[in-house]
Order: sequence, then structure tokens, then C-alpha cells
Amino acid sequence: NQMKNQGRFFGLYFFLQPLVMITDLDLIKTIFITDFTYFPDRGVYHNFKDDPLSAHLFSLEGNKWRSLRARLTPTFTLGKMKMMFPTLKAVGDNLSEYLSKSVGSGTELELKDYMVRFTMDVVGNCAFGIECNSFLEPNSEFRMCGKEFFDSPRHSTMMRLFLRLFPELGQKLRIKWLNDHAAGFFYKLVRDTIDY
Repeated sequence: NQMKNQGRFFGLYFFLQPLVMITDLDLIKTIFITDFTYFPDRGVYHNFKDDPLSAHLFSLEGNKWRSLRARLTPTFTLGKMKMMFPTLKAVGDNLSEYLSKSVGSGTELELKDYMVRFTMDVVGNCAFGIECNSFLEPNSEFRMCGKEFFDSPRHSTMMRLFLRLFPELGQKLRIKWLNDHAAGFFYKLVRDTIDY
């Protein structure tokens, strides 16, 4: 909050890495929407060679990011988004029904869990053709592996900091970011989807 009054952005160091922190919402909007092609680097560790699932759109940098984005863009055309809408609506209806029951019971709600279930159901259905029903089956394999994928870090905080500071060294040491069990499940799922 102190820096908001000093200007639209400022520079700082995260250990040895220079960073730019943007405090102006209009500038953030411009960067994320209008000029996002000029800001592809996220500073997230990935190891495409040894851990391909870690090299996704949010972690890749430079030309690799541009190449993947160009390949994914046709997936999200207006026509294809319209085809996904019935799935979004059905999963949204499941979410609404489940929330109504939970609110009626008077128990405290963990909204992050509901949103994760919603996202997992949509991704499972749209990307893999799998009816996850995570609201009715919270322990389904797809949901549990997804939870493990995102919530169970493979490494300690110190190792994650090391990988953030020295990503090239981490890649040379062939350090994987993702949990083997969950990564194996999703590798198999992608292979099965491609084979189908």
C-alpha cells in the first residue's frame, strides 16, 4: 500500500532476480489483456524434458510460450466455447444444487473446495470426456489425483525457493516439480484420450 502513492509501478529484487511490481489497476489490465504477448515470462519453474506436465501455458516462457499459445488458441474459438456451454451449465447446476443443500444444513462452507470441484468437473468433461461428478463422488480418482496434483507439493519450501531462484540448475539436476502418482494418472489420461 505504501508504494501505490509513489507511482504506477516499482522495481524490487527477489533475492537475485529483478522484478517489476505494478500498482496501477489500469496498467495491470493493459498488460494482461492488450499487451500480454509482450509479457510471456512468469518466472515459474518447469522442466519439459523430465516433467512435461510442469511445462504448461502458465509456466513456459518466450518462444515456447508463444508456440503453445498459438496451438491452444483455436481450442477457445467462439464456436467451440458455445459447444462447451451446456457442460458449463450442467456443472454449474450441480454446484448450485450442492451449495443449496450445504447452506441448508447450516455447516460452514469452504468455497475453494467447491470451486476446485467445479473446475475439475468442467475440465474433466470438456478436455477428457469424463463425467467426474465430484459433488456426488468427492473421492473419485480424477478428483483425488487433481487435488494431489495441485495441493501436495513434491518438495519442501526451501527446495521450491531454490527452484524459483535457480531454474536452470534445477533442470540440469533433472528435478521434477510434480508428484509422480498424479502426473502418471494424467499422462495416462492424455494418452488414452489421444488414442480414443
